[in-house]
Amino acid sequence: MRTFLVLVAAAAACAVLAGDGAGSGAARPPSLGLVDRAPLRVAGSGFRPRELIRVTARALTQETDTVRATAAGRIVVAFEEVSLEPCEAATVAAVGARGSRASLKVAPRLCVPPP
Repeated sequence: MRTFLVLVAAAAACAVLAGDGAGSGAARPPSLGLVDRAPLRVAGSGFRPRELIRVTARALTQETDTVRATAAGRIVVAFEEVSLEPCEAATVAAVGARGSRASLKVAPRLCVPPP
């Protein structure tokens, strides 16, 4: 019985270690999220560490900025010239120098037509 318990404990430990290794080694794909609409601010994660990222926002106007990802692969970009009114939509694309890519579509909020 004691040998059986030791084998079960060893198998459980191996399963936990294998799960941690597989989970931490799997990279998440790059993604962008909306932080604010006025001025337009987006945040991203999953980029390659310290990768140079070109981020372009398109709404009624277009603005491009280049930022460097952190060691953790995160970015934050503020587009001072792009402010979205409630009924406006926008797209944001981020392209990294080492191949990382992410995009975001900002949908317009529900708008009530004027009377």
